[in-house]
Amino acid sequence: MDVLGYLLANDEFVAGEAPGMPDPVWLGARMAALYRCWDGPAGIDLASVTAGFLRRLNSLDAPIGQACLQVAAAVAHWGGHDFHSARHHAEVATNAMVITELADRAGAAFPLQQRALLLASCLGHDIYYQLKADPAPRFSAEAHSASALDDIAARCRLDARERAALRCLILATEPGFRTCLAALLEGAASGDMPDGLDALASHPDLAALAGVLSDADLLSSAGLTEDWHKMQLGRLQRELGCEISPEEDLRFFDTVIGVDFLSRGGRVFSPNLARIRLSVLHAAISFRQ
Repeated sequence: MDVLGYLLANDEFVAGEAPGMPDPVWLGARMAALYRCWDGPAGIDLASVTAGFLRRLNSLDAPIGQACLQVAAAVAHWGGHDFHSARHHAEVATNAMVITELADRAGAAFPLQQRALLLASCLGHDIYYQLKADPAPRFSAEAHSASALDDIAARCRLDARERAALRCLILATEPGFRTCLAALLEGAASGDMPDGLDALASHPDLAALAGVLSDADLLSSAGLTEDWHKMQLGRLQRELGCEISPEEDLRFFDTVIGVDFLSRGGRVFSPNLARIRLSVLHAAISFRQ
């Protein structure tokens, strides 16, 4: 299944900010429409989607490709919850592949091997996510998923450098770390880094991948369409078993997402983020009244 070819078909482009770049409103709506199909009775064939990405990355038969396929199978078998689900992993993987393709077209290409590592981290970043009644320590959920992915990576004989990179990428998806990651990507001093994340300060290429993964993790909730934002919010409410108020929703935009997406490809969706943020702000103002 060539999802990327479908989403970014050249003959269906609308003039965007630069030649060869899609209009963000058009692309966000196209991605949301695809994800809505995955929400239907047929569901999502994660293995097929993953194989399609790997063919584009020339990595289908490489150890990293086999790791991607194995983690995709594990995620599909697990299924997950209302929000943290196999469907969520499929969306995040697709978001990341779109973001890196847009970066490539903007002259900021990621090597294929890095994109394959990114794909593996997308597919495993929330695997075996556990619902907890009480708040868990920071990074505990991410560490749990990183260990599960590392077991697969070890079986597929990825080297120590690749396994360390995957663990670092997944740990960096902890929501509260995004502010620190944004500062790193802007060249600000890192200070003391949480355990397992120091490599981001000394490896700009790894930090850039972490920025893409963070953007991809949040894009479906904040950068496609207003309706798809509401769909994501509904999924999260069902998973949590409680309502999320408009003010809490706005707090998510202010304290987790921040002022903008972090990556060059992610910022193609900045106009969508601004529009969705504004609608959430209006809802919060109405709620207060």
